[in-house]
Amino acid sequence: MDILKKIDTFRRSPVKSMRVKLEKVYMRALIEWWSKLQLKCCGLLGIIAEFHNGLPPSSKKPVYADLWFLYKNVRNRRPRIIWEFGSGCSTLVLAYALWKNSKEGSGGFMYSIDADQFWGNSTRALTPLFLSPFYKLIHSSIAKAGDGGLRHTTLPDAIPDFVYLDGPDSPHFQPSVAVDVLDIEDKLPPKFFLIVDCRRDNVHFLRDHLKKRYKFWRRKFIPQYVFELSG
Repeated sequence: MDILKKIDTFRRSPVKSMRVKLEKVYMRALIEWWSKLQLKCCGLLGIIAEFHNGLPPSSKKPVYADLWFLYKNVRNRRPRIIWEFGSGCSTLVLAYALWKNSKEGSGGFMYSIDADQFWGNSTRALTPLFLSPFYKLIHSSIAKAGDGGLRHTTLPDAIPDFVYLDGPDSPHFQPSVAVDVLDIEDKLPPKFFLIVDCRRDNVHFLRDHLKKRYKFWRRKFIPQYVFELSG
């Protein structure tokens, strides 16, 4: 339906549609440049580059706008427990933010949950030693959960106040809609904060099925979505 609307809009006003598209491309590039600069200023850019250079050539390039958003939210919100679904550059950024918080007296720990053992092992092997104490990598298989959903079979006992949802991606589950947050919703602490990266099907599912009240927004120009527990 969204595609049909876009086609119709372009048919009625092609110049305006092209201008809007170019504005989005320009703004994304600007945000990406600025985010990369911020990561350099806080000492993360070199760590990210070294980590990515150690990964197989098929790995995705880091998206600095996403990584900076994660870093600054962990620094500002000071979460006690983080769950991350899908390991990678984000694991280093989240762990680095926790390390920074710890130096200022704010403790925190992360569980990075990955359904792909190869990528999980790669993340663990390439993590700088000083960041290793701030997270535990958990390999978890996934299982079908209802129609089109999936859940991880192994999860930590500690309930998170911050979740980053960027996985799993499985060819056996399409669309890959993770339901794990629903399973723990009744235990979530006040001011729970969830960031979903790109996964629009997962976002629609959560908006339809979460029972508590949340502030919800999408970052402007960037395909990241936020759920914040409100009251």
